[in-house]
Amino acid sequence: MNAYDAHKQRAARRRALAELASASGTSIHIRCSICERDVPATRWDNHITQDQYHLRQKRFADISAQVQAAAQNRNSITVSGEGAVINLGIIEAAGVQGLSPEQNAQITISNESREGLITLARIGFASSMQSDAQGTSFSATLRGASRFISYGQPRTVTITLHPSPVGRFEDTLELQFHDLHRRERFVIIRSISAVVGFAADYDFLRPHAPYVKPPWKPREPEPSAIPTSRPPTWSKTKWVKKLGEYPIPPDLAEALNNPVHQARVKGFMPGELSVWNYSEFWQVLLHIEEDARRCALSRYNLYNTEMKAVYPKYRLSVPGLSEGKPSVIVGDKILVKKSNDDSDSWYMGIVHAIGFKELDLYVNEKFSLHRSGNKADVRFQLNRLPLRRAHQAVTHPENPERILFPEGRHTDGLRRCSEAQLANLDLMNATLADNLEQLETVAAIANMPPGSVPFVVFGPPGTGKTVTIIEAIHQILKRNPGARVLACAPSNRSTDLLAQRLSALSPAQLLRLNSLSRKYSDLPEDLEDYSYFNANQVFAIPDQPTLKSFRVIVATCVSAGIPYGLGVQAGWFSHIFVDEAGQLTEPDIMIPIKPMLDAQTNVILAGDVKQLGPVVRSSVAREAGLKTSYMQRLMSLPIYDLSTHRGLTVTKLIKHWRSHPAIMSFANDRFYSGELQACGDEAITHSMLRSDLLETPPFPIVFHSIAGADEREEGSPSYFNVAEASMVTKYCEELVTDRKVRIRGDEIGVISPYNGQCGRIRKLFGRSDRSLEGIKVGSVEEFQGQERRVIIISTVRSRRHNVVHDLRHDLGFVGDPRRFNVAITRARAMLIVVGDPRVLSLDTTWRSFLTYVRSKGGWRGPGRDMNLDTFPSEDPAAYAIAANEQAARDVQEMLQRIKTLIVERNVADGWEIPFPDELKEDDDDEAFMDRPGEEAD
Repeated sequence: MNAYDAHKQRAARRRALAELASASGTSIHIRCSICERDVPATRWDNHITQDQYHLRQKRFADISAQVQAAAQNRNSITVSGEGAVINLGIIEAAGVQGLSPEQNAQITISNESREGLITLARIGFASSMQSDAQGTSFSATLRGASRFISYGQPRTVTITLHPSPVGRFEDTLELQFHDLHRRERFVIIRSISAVVGFAADYDFLRPHAPYVKPPWKPREPEPSAIPTSRPPTWSKTKWVKKLGEYPIPPDLAEALNNPVHQARVKGFMPGELSVWNYSEFWQVLLHIEEDARRCALSRYNLYNTEMKAVYPKYRLSVPGLSEGKPSVIVGDKILVKKSNDDSDSWYMGIVHAIGFKELDLYVNEKFSLHRSGNKADVRFQLNRLPLRRAHQAVTHPENPERILFPEGRHTDGLRRCSEAQLANLDLMNATLADNLEQLETVAAIANMPPGSVPFVVFGPPGTGKTVTIIEAIHQILKRNPGARVLACAPSNRSTDLLAQRLSALSPAQLLRLNSLSRKYSDLPEDLEDYSYFNANQVFAIPDQPTLKSFRVIVATCVSAGIPYGLGVQAGWFSHIFVDEAGQLTEPDIMIPIKPMLDAQTNVILAGDVKQLGPVVRSSVAREAGLKTSYMQRLMSLPIYDLSTHRGLTVTKLIKHWRSHPAIMSFANDRFYSGELQACGDEAITHSMLRSDLLETPPFPIVFHSIAGADEREEGSPSYFNVAEASMVTKYCEELVTDRKVRIRGDEIGVISPYNGQCGRIRKLFGRSDRSLEGIKVGSVEEFQGQERRVIIISTVRSRRHNVVHDLRHDLGFVGDPRRFNVAITRARAMLIVVGDPRVLSLDTTWRSFLTYVRSKGGWRGPGRDMNLDTFPSEDPAAYAIAANEQAARDVQEMLQRIKTLIVERNVADGWEIPFPDELKEDDDDEAFMDRPGEEAD
């Protein structure tokens, strides 16, 4: 049994004991092997988490102390550079594919004793001694033939970094001496570092000050505040049905806010989801999620910060605002008070305008700041509107089983589409005529009997899912003059796309319904005629009669709660479509569905459960089911089995129109059972095969191995990696100037999981002497549903001790197969991935991808010979633990070799002690610092 399986087994046994103790009320204790104390079983999880954390800290402290001891001069021998890293500096790289020139540095060894008779017995590097050694880029030589280090005759050791690709190179130089008089050997070490890169980029992007994690503070109770008016630019809306507040019940709030009572939270869960407890089940999870969001938002509260009076408004500078940390939209509430005010007199401010780093607030007129002392305390308030609408949806009294828990009996009367029905399609989009799967899907949706079970369109990347449902909507409108459609998607971006694809309809037929808080400037110009806004260029909501005059309403799922609030009756919409349905939590997707359907309404879901899923902040809510989308839950039911119900209740599009077959191949085999068929236009998909940037033409994928360093800037928790940002920029510059293959900037996309990295790349673009205009840089979420001829991915992370944390939280690309899937399937003709293979290989999906690229000759840079077959387990945590075990074995080998505990820097970074499954909430907050939050609706 390996260490990971043993860990899981012990954790399961102890958890069972804890549950037994809790259920029986008996006092059961577990002996802790770390602190050797008897711990009550009911407190075991919390205790072991803390103890393992302290043990890990102690081990790192021990390692650090012993490394420092090994770096001390001793036995009369002095080696220059004591207490510092011997840095060879930044060596200028020779372009994307070139090697740096050779670089040398020297250290001096002196003997301070006349009596000492000492030789330099061996010069070596720690990395070359490890069990999985891939060699080192450094070498060291002693000048002169003699090995003796004699008094008054200093010796010189030359350290050489051999021609190397772009990246950071670190190693530990081991100097083993032999004291002939004492008949003993001893070792002195020195850390060696060098960077191959572009010095100007490093100077331009270096952090001004390091990131410091804000100190933990106990959560403060929510104060009452003197209210203020909403933005005067907003139009008034005549609501017919009032939206409830849905506060967290006091007893649940107490359990969530008190760490001692955290174990009680699970007691509020009503058991397995069913039609009988549907409302209660989701409400509890929504409350738990809300608490986690509040806690995360409180991290951004400001104290004794400057606030400018720009009467009648106040202007507030918010660190991280440009990165969406915190995420603030117009209409949000922010509490303020004077910093020197010891009372609890808080005033509510309403956000009226948002700039790049500042926002404008209107505050109650009783609040004032003196110009001579304009310091204020600021508390951000969670925008609860999306949560309140989700509560409203799940608590709606109608819980139709055919929608929530469909079974075989609900499919009576359903028939697969016939040849006659296919032939009867009068297509709006003629390109669908030769695609049987799309035609069958359109026909199945258009011919659904009223009151059918939800129909699921499973659309892998590039298979034309959105095009298919747009055609289905047109067919429904053609066939049934009384049909009315509500079409939704998770974000404004994806919803705009639906509206643009439906723009063959007139503005009298189609409404793009926008939230009041959306920025007018964010709306695509071609949708202005389809939207309502007032004279202040602020979006407005039409009254009920006007709303009901449209045949098709397109809105985000959150804004799709507006018709219900205006009093539009259930059943008014004959069809409700939700695109990208796999990205939504079940309560969110119910906003447009439950309150608006009757016994005749049909629901159509389109999406891909193998791509982006819902973003859930609370680990408790995730594990309890909030992370499982409604679409994913339905597809796990028997009546959505593709092998038996394909074309009846579910369909899978399999013709892939986007990518070169080699780009599609990995995702196809990994996620889609090899069913996808490459059907793309070769004039596009094969258009980059003559590019000099390819490592092995005609294979259109490059994995550029680079060992950089992930860093963070003061005031921002978001990671960036200068080496990767620089390399991505060089690739873009070479692409737009490639004479063999002509490509425009708007045909290139750059994806990175961190806002900090996206910002650095944009900065480099801004100072480039090449025209990089039009190249889009953004997160995976920003590229969902999009494509580019060339995609470049920067994975950023380059330190194992950070990435083990990521594996636990599905953060970034590492450890989240669905985000990985989206990222690599955006490319049409060329895919370039820039990353550190030591880190990426900790994850099973990435490890398989690296193996695939290497086997096809697409690997560029160091690491081609690294062992990618060591850990066959499919569990990402098993990889991390196995890597840690290997690091520990390397330490033991060093102990045997030099009699001193010496841990090379990268190994120390990787030696991590696995935490139990239940993690502290602090970890949740840090893990989601760079996850996309709820999009402004």
